[in-house]
Amino acid sequence: MASNSKKLAELSVQGNTDTSFLDLPGGTTAQRPDPAGSGNLRYNSTTGLTEYYNGQNQWQSIDTPPTIASISPSSVNLTDTSQSIVITGNSFKTGATASAVGADGTVVNATTTTINSITQITAVFNGTNFTSQSYDIKITNASGLSGGKANSLNGSAAPTWTTAAGNLASFYSDQSGSTTIAATDGEGDSLTYAIAGGSSLYGGLSLNTSTGAITGNPNPDVTSNTTNSFDATATDGTSTISRTFNIIISAPLGSSNNPATSAKQLYDAGYTSSGTYYINNVFTGGVAENVYCRMNNNFYGAGTAYHVQKFTPGGTNSSAAFSNFSQYGNFTPSSATLSTLSTNATSESVYNYRYTTSNSSSGAAGVRQTGLRANQMSSSGIFIAVDHKMNSHGDGGNPLGDGGPVWDQNVTGDVNSNTGSQPYSNEWEGGYVVGQNQANNYYVYGFLYPNNWNNGSGTAQNVIWKAGQGTSLASAWTKLNSSANSETFSRAGSGYTINSTDYLAFKHQGWSDVGNSAQTDCSYWVAAAI
Repeated sequence: MASNSKKLAELSVQGNTDTSFLDLPGGTTAQRPDPAGSGNLRYNSTTGLTEYYNGQNQWQSIDTPPTIASISPSSVNLTDTSQSIVITGNSFKTGATASAVGADGTVVNATTTTINSITQITAVFNGTNFTSQSYDIKITNASGLSGGKANSLNGSAAPTWTTAAGNLASFYSDQSGSTTIAATDGEGDSLTYAIAGGSSLYGGLSLNTSTGAITGNPNPDVTSNTTNSFDATATDGTSTISRTFNIIISAPLGSSNNPATSAKQLYDAGYTSSGTYYINNVFTGGVAENVYCRMNNNFYGAGTAYHVQKFTPGGTNSSAAFSNFSQYGNFTPSSATLSTLSTNATSESVYNYRYTTSNSSSGAAGVRQTGLRANQMSSSGIFIAVDHKMNSHGDGGNPLGDGGPVWDQNVTGDVNSNTGSQPYSNEWEGGYVVGQNQANNYYVYGFLYPNNWNNGSGTAQNVIWKAGQGTSLASAWTKLNSSANSETFSRAGSGYTINSTDYLAFKHQGWSDVGNSAQTDCSYWVAAAI
């Protein structure tokens, strides 16, 4: 036994009851006996723990190891240099330290460990020392005893935005719109989206916090573009990222403040109802005009929808006429006329032009130039419809019809000449004449031009046109849009060529016999983009 050891009889025993105790020798760490012997037992006033000498040059404290019940949060942001983790458990002692041990054995020590109480510790970690893996949390008391909780902390990379900052979308203020903000998480964690404090979406819009979808009908309407700028956040529960986005709230498409470029643009934007809209394109003379648009016409039932605007070549409302729009005639008798009824393009039922001929044994014909050059047309093709109302009929065998299309270089007279792309007899095709010898009948021609017809060179593609006839304007359009009830005409592409400066012309024709007259009213419709 060491020279400074004591026999049990020399130790102080206080009392002999259930509350009795053995008064051990004690002192500071610096006062440990030297040399010490195996089994030496003392109280260390520095650590506040009883300790014994293990014979291997070590004093071992006798203590209860710390235990960990939970931690919060359970992830550490890999970019956060000072992230606090609250650790709840028991037997946390002054001088305890916290650490994280990765699945790969990497140890990350807390930069600070604060003992809040015997049951709570706040440890601060530098997230940049972590990687994307699972970690055990470990608490080591000053005694050397430790306790931990396995796989309780995860290194978590912050989400990353996949949606670029800035303009997200444009919403028309009278239409429901939809757009989406999106981010990804490297660990595959679910993300939650939110509008950051101090920001807001335009009235009527809302954010789906799970999907990032922003939907709704903007309210109130605007008369000019208004930018809704807002900050959005995405979080995986540990890391939160923020980004600034814009949604442009535009005046209603087809309004005087925001005219559309075509009926198709309107339809594609959700304006699917026929009615009057402001359009600005070559068919309105390059100015915004309020015109009637007829939506969703399935030309001869082929499955493709065409959306057409009313077209008055002689001038639409306040816009100027096409410079080369004229009415030329090859009339027999000379009393036959082509006249303008109305420049109103805002009504489906108001007709704009009238052809009249009377008291002729040999018939009469008239020609209308639209004044459009081939190189003015859309390279995607074009669809033109001409609808007619027969007021009276003449020759029962050949009462009226339309000819064309013709691309003509002669703008000073009748196209009944060889000055066009092809001789007159090769250009005109027979019109729709069957069943039209009844007053108050309606028919609609639809002309579908190929998508290369404006290139001004070589052989064009086939031209297809259809005709639908009915006892009402609605029934005539319905038959035009039906593969079963329309008649088909076509011109092979090998049969003609087009010059880029040729003018498009239609022949609006009618016949009468002695003592009778033929009179029809017509309007033009056009799809500027198909």
